[in-house]
Amino acid sequence: MQTLSLDGNWELVHFQETPPDCRSGVPPLQPRPEGVSWEGAVAARVPGNVELDLRRAGALPDLYHGDNVHLLRPFEFHEWWYRRPFEAPRVAPGQRVDLVFEGLDCFAQVWVNGEAAGDADNMLVGHRFDVPSLLASGQNELVVRLGSAVNAARKHQPDPCEGHLPTNWEFLCVRKAAHMGGWDIAPRIVSAGIWRSVRLEIHEPTEIVDLYYYTQQADATHATLGVHYHFVTDAPVLDGFALRFTGQCGDSQFATEVPARFVSGQCSVGVPNPRLWWPKGYGEPNLYEVTCELRHDGEVVHSRTDRVGLRDLKLRRTEITTQEAGGPYQYRVKLMADQIYELFGVAPDNLADFALASQISQAEAKKFFVEITRLRKWRRTGVLWWNVLDCWPQFSEAIVDYYYGKKLAYHYLRRVQQPVCLMIDEPESWHCRVVAGNDSRQPAEGRFRIWDADSGETLLEGEFRTQANENQELGRLRLSHGDQRLFLLEWEVAGRTFGNHYLLGTPPVSLARYRAWLEAIASLPDGFEAASIAK
Repeated sequence: MQTLSLDGNWELVHFQETPPDCRSGVPPLQPRPEGVSWEGAVAARVPGNVELDLRRAGALPDLYHGDNVHLLRPFEFHEWWYRRPFEAPRVAPGQRVDLVFEGLDCFAQVWVNGEAAGDADNMLVGHRFDVPSLLASGQNELVVRLGSAVNAARKHQPDPCEGHLPTNWEFLCVRKAAHMGGWDIAPRIVSAGIWRSVRLEIHEPTEIVDLYYYTQQADATHATLGVHYHFVTDAPVLDGFALRFTGQCGDSQFATEVPARFVSGQCSVGVPNPRLWWPKGYGEPNLYEVTCELRHDGEVVHSRTDRVGLRDLKLRRTEITTQEAGGPYQYRVKLMADQIYELFGVAPDNLADFALASQISQAEAKKFFVEITRLRKWRRTGVLWWNVLDCWPQFSEAIVDYYYGKKLAYHYLRRVQQPVCLMIDEPESWHCRVVAGNDSRQPAEGRFRIWDADSGETLLEGEFRTQANENQELGRLRLSHGDQRLFLLEWEVAGRTFGNHYLLGTPPVSLARYRAWLEAIASLPDGFEAASIAK
């Protein structure tokens, strides 16, 4: 298969769309590219979306400032026209040509040299159009119209059993990303555009179309690679076809040939002494380079190479992972709007303090979630992120803001996600456990010290040793449940020093006191500028 990318520079024009007559039943006149004026067209980039193109053209202000996002409402009723020229490749007899759009948002008509190539109404899947008869030798023109998704949704009459959020009823019947209609922490940006890559594909009369590899079985001595395959051919009779699979990863190799009695099927490939794929921190992420040759009467007519990992997953029940031994998941702080009230008892009345208090509460909460997971190993394993990056200027649970500025949570999480991390557990019976969590595949040892941030008093120190992928209790701190204190932790492993902290006490905590503690937290290893937080 040969490909010609059609990404890059396009032209874009837009204007208000004539809404459909939803009562007459008379279909509207179909738009045609020759009736469109390209005067005043703006430069567009593909992949992309219309708001970014208008922003670059100076037709929109920065949508992340103030309430500028509301300026997009009139554009929800516009239609958008893209076009670009391209040089058609030479097509040999028997070859077929597909025009492939990986993402069209959303109600699209496509023309090649003024002739209709096809249409689409789903931004979430790719679209493929057969276009060899539409191509001319030399210069060609591709035009795409994207209609108003809001207008298209007018034709749908919801059933009484249907419902949606107040801002996005249109999305009951429109195949667009649902968040575009707005939700609790994101603005409404309905958008449109050619949001993924575009290309021409030139296919041979006989070729492999699809290969899906999966692990049927795997252990240290042998693995079985399952394959679903599909190929196309113009051969009048489906005899004499075979698939030959060869693979290599380091010194591990395999080779198998299987007959292909039909254009689709499934087969199994044995892999002796496999090199298994391992997740980060547990081993090498070994990948085999697997080549599949499609053969006809012994002659290779097409081939394809993929990178494949071999690994199976099993849930192994133990006395702490039975379905009966579960328990409630308890949270230390509430999320979102209640965060500041939960930790500090009040919400500051100025933006600077509010932003700082928000980042502190988020950082402490996220740090707590990671630590409580690691401290409860093996009953709990793994943390799933929600927002890594803010979707717009807000006080959310993200760790990096729109301008890629690191929030306080970034620094706290960087510390508690170290492979070897010292942590303090929640109080129980007037004591807190001190635990060395080792999530690496190697034993670890080193020295540590824990001290009070206000007095400087050393509370616990010494040497520690932990086995690979295990937790080790190092001691217990005597405390009073009524205290509010900050403990600082420092440890050394393999010549490198690390740091962490623990906030003891029941909220509310004084924001002024925490602001002073923040300087001490920032001065620990892998430090940061405390004064730059929430600025």
